[in-house]
Amino acid sequence: MAMKRRRNHPEETFQRALCQYLDLALPPDAFYFAIPNGGWRTKAEAGILKATGVKAGVPDLCILYNGMTLFVECKAEGACLSPAQKKTAAAISTAGGGWAVWRTLAHAKRGLTLWGVPLQAELL
Repeated sequence: MAMKRRRNHPEETFQRALCQYLDLALPPDAFYFAIPNGGWRTKAEAGILKATGVKAGVPDLCILYNGMTLFVECKAEGACLSPAQKKTAAAISTAGGGWAVWRTLAHAKRGLTLWGVPLQAELL
Protein backbone atom coordinates (compact mmCIF):
# COMPACT_ATOMS: atom_id res chain seq x y z
CA MET A 1 0.00 0.00 0.00
CA ALA A 2 1.45 3.36 -1.04
CA MET A 3 1.67 6.04 1.60
CA LYS A 4 -0.16 9.26 0.86
CA ARG A 5 2.32 12.12 0.51
CA ARG A 6 1.54 15.23 2.48
CA ARG A 7 1.69 18.38 0.45
CA ASN A 8 3.91 21.17 1.62
CA HIS A 9 1.89 24.02 3.16
CA PRO A 10 4.42 26.80 3.86
CA GLU A 11 1.80 29.43 4.73
CA GLU A 12 0.10 27.12 7.22
CA THR A 13 3.47 26.20 8.73
CA PHE A 14 4.36 29.88 9.07
CA GLN A 15 0.97 30.76 10.56
CA ARG A 16 1.36 28.01 13.17
CA ALA A 17 4.81 29.34 14.14
CA LEU A 18 3.47 32.91 14.20
CA CYS A 19 0.64 31.92 16.55
CA GLN A 20 3.13 30.24 18.88
CA TYR A 21 5.19 33.43 18.84
CA LEU A 22 2.14 35.64 19.48
CA ASP A 23 1.14 33.44 22.42
CA LEU A 24 4.52 34.17 23.99
CA ALA A 25 5.21 37.71 22.78
CA LEU A 26 1.94 39.62 23.04
CA PRO A 27 1.25 41.44 26.30
CA PRO A 28 -1.64 40.17 28.47
CA ASP A 29 -3.92 43.02 27.34
CA ALA A 30 -3.59 42.07 23.65
CA PHE A 31 -5.80 39.51 21.93
CA TYR A 32 -5.54 37.75 18.59
CA PHE A 33 -7.55 35.22 16.66
CA ALA A 34 -7.49 33.42 13.32
CA ILE A 35 -10.05 34.02 10.61
CA PRO A 36 -10.49 30.62 8.95
CA ASN A 37 -11.82 31.71 5.56
CA GLY A 38 -9.76 29.31 3.48
CA GLY A 39 -10.30 25.70 2.66
CA TRP A 40 -12.53 23.71 0.37
CA ARG A 41 -16.28 24.15 0.74
CA THR A 42 -19.27 22.68 -1.04
CA LYS A 43 -21.31 25.13 -3.10
CA ALA A 44 -24.05 25.03 -0.46
CA GLU A 45 -21.59 25.75 2.39
CA ALA A 46 -19.97 28.57 0.41
CA GLY A 47 -23.39 30.10 -0.23
CA ILE A 48 -24.33 29.95 3.44
CA LEU A 49 -21.01 31.46 4.51
CA LYS A 50 -21.30 34.27 1.96
CA ALA A 51 -24.87 35.03 3.08
CA THR A 52 -23.74 35.18 6.71
CA GLY A 53 -20.95 37.68 6.06
CA VAL A 54 -17.85 35.73 5.08
CA LYS A 55 -15.85 37.83 2.62
CA ALA A 56 -13.16 36.72 0.18
CA GLY A 57 -9.67 38.07 0.80
CA VAL A 58 -9.99 38.62 4.56
CA PRO A 59 -6.57 38.28 6.25
CA ASP A 60 -5.54 35.24 8.28
CA LEU A 61 -5.24 36.87 11.71
CA CYS A 62 -6.68 39.78 13.66
CA ILE A 63 -4.71 41.33 16.53
CA LEU A 64 -6.34 43.75 18.98
CA TYR A 65 -4.23 45.98 21.19
CA ASN A 66 -4.73 49.35 22.86
CA GLY A 67 -7.76 50.27 20.73
CA MET A 68 -6.08 49.22 17.49
CA THR A 69 -7.24 46.49 15.14
CA LEU A 70 -4.41 44.93 13.15
CA PHE A 71 -5.02 42.43 10.35
CA VAL A 72 -2.24 40.12 9.20
CA GLU A 73 -2.01 38.09 6.01
CA CYS A 74 0.47 35.20 6.35
CA LYS A 75 2.30 34.57 3.09
CA ALA A 76 5.11 32.27 2.08
CA GLU A 77 8.25 33.84 0.68
CA GLY A 78 7.58 34.82 -2.92
CA ALA A 79 3.80 34.26 -2.75
CA CYS A 80 1.59 37.07 -4.06
CA LEU A 81 -1.65 38.51 -2.78
CA SER A 82 -4.79 37.57 -4.68
CA PRO A 83 -6.94 40.32 -6.21
CA ALA A 84 -9.50 39.76 -3.41
CA GLN A 85 -6.76 40.16 -0.77
CA LYS A 86 -5.57 43.41 -2.36
CA LYS A 87 -9.13 44.75 -2.45
CA THR A 88 -9.70 43.76 1.19
CA ALA A 89 -6.40 45.36 2.26
CA ALA A 90 -7.50 48.65 0.71
CA ALA A 91 -10.93 48.43 2.37
CA ILE A 92 -9.40 47.72 5.80
CA SER A 93 -6.99 50.64 5.43
CA THR A 94 -9.80 52.97 4.31
CA ALA A 95 -11.84 51.91 7.37
CA GLY A 96 -8.92 52.79 9.66
CA GLY A 97 -7.63 49.32 10.43
CA GLY A 98 -4.02 48.26 10.33
CA TRP A 99 -3.04 45.72 7.71
CA ALA A 100 0.18 43.90 6.86
CA VAL A 101 1.65 40.91 5.08
CA TRP A 102 4.08 38.94 7.20
CA ARG A 103 6.32 36.28 5.68
CA THR A 104 8.68 35.60 8.59
CA LEU A 105 8.73 35.92 12.36
CA ALA A 106 11.18 38.80 11.93
CA HIS A 107 8.49 40.60 9.87
CA ALA A 108 6.05 39.95 12.71
CA LYS A 109 8.38 41.33 15.36
CA ARG A 110 9.12 44.42 13.26
CA GLY A 111 5.41 44.97 12.52
CA LEU A 112 4.34 44.63 16.14
CA THR A 113 7.09 47.02 17.21
CA LEU A 114 6.04 49.58 14.58
CA TRP A 115 2.45 49.33 15.86
CA GLY A 116 3.70 50.07 19.37
CA VAL A 117 2.96 46.64 20.83
CA PRO A 118 5.35 45.91 23.71
CA LEU A 119 6.72 42.41 23.21
CA GLN A 120 7.07 39.97 26.09
CA ALA A 121 9.40 37.52 24.29
CA GLU A 122 12.35 37.75 21.93
CA LEU A 123 13.04 35.73 18.82
CA LEU A 124 15.98 33.37 19.02
